[in-house]
Amino acid sequence: MKYQIVVTHPDSPEAYYYDDLSTLWSALVEQALKAIRQYQQDGLLRTVSFDTQPKPEQYIDQNWL
Repeated sequence: MKYQIVVTHPDSPEAYYYDDLSTLWSALVEQALKAIRQYQQDGLLRTVSFDTQPKPEQYIDQNWL
């Protein structure tokens, strides 16, 4: 099965094709990070942090233990 992302632009529509969800996801993350960096360079976004290892206590109410 082919997955397709279509990026449209008034002057030049483009289509990007991906063979599986893994490469599709990687491309989406890459584009998001590019956008974040551009916002940072433009001064529109000052801090970005990603918690790649969320702590269990963030999701568990201690009163339930």
